[in-house]
Amino acid sequence: LLKIFNKDDFFICNVNTLKYWMRIIDWVSTADKTYETFREYLKLVDLSTSYFSNQDADNKKRVKSFERICFLLYSGSKDMYARELKTLLPKISGILKSSETAHPALLILILFSIRILIMRLSEKNLSELFTDIWPMIMTLLIQLFSRKLVKVVMSNEISKNPNLLLAALKLIEMMSITKLIQFSNNQWIFIHDYFGVQMKVGDNNIELIEYLSERPERTNVI
Repeated sequence: LLKIFNKDDFFICNVNTLKYWMRIIDWVSTADKTYETFREYLKLVDLSTSYFSNQDADNKKRVKSFERICFLLYSGSKDMYARELKTLLPKISGILKSSETAHPALLILILFSIRILIMRLSEKNLSELFTDIWPMIMTLLIQLFSRKLVKVVMSNEISKNPNLLLAALKLIEMMSITKLIQFSNNQWIFIHDYFGVQMKVGDNNIELIEYLSERPERTNVI
């Protein structure tokens, strides 16, 4: 079963099929109560590479491994992987610290995994997690919206990968809805109340909105 889970085309199926696989993979990966499967995927996310390594192949391996980490987290029950946070956090932290050179797909998965953890951790464990990781998340979000990592509009051309920006917006939305204390104290950086205020929308912003709303088939967002 894990061989099937490791196939490159595992996620190419409909939602109902994935729901069945959630139960199967969760049972297989936690049957021995050691969470060894989860830890093995974490080892493959290690960013250390040799001088002769192929960067594209390494990035593909990391993305593939983190996709499965996200699936394991989502398939598990609340707080099932809470004890594994001490091994997961260094991996997330390492990627966030090197966000300017990290592969965009890996950053999208990091943001996605944080959304999953918000849903799968109890209030106590979630608060402890964000106490450790929020400064790095906030730095990444600020970089994204200051266009250091994602140049949304340049010479009236939308960049090839708006998915990273969308992943950030989804995380901000979830943190706002769940009213996380760490985010609430800093939400003014990302969210403004414009009730009763007239705003002039520039042509570039309209172009971005139309691109994101009218062409969903070209936006593969997690």
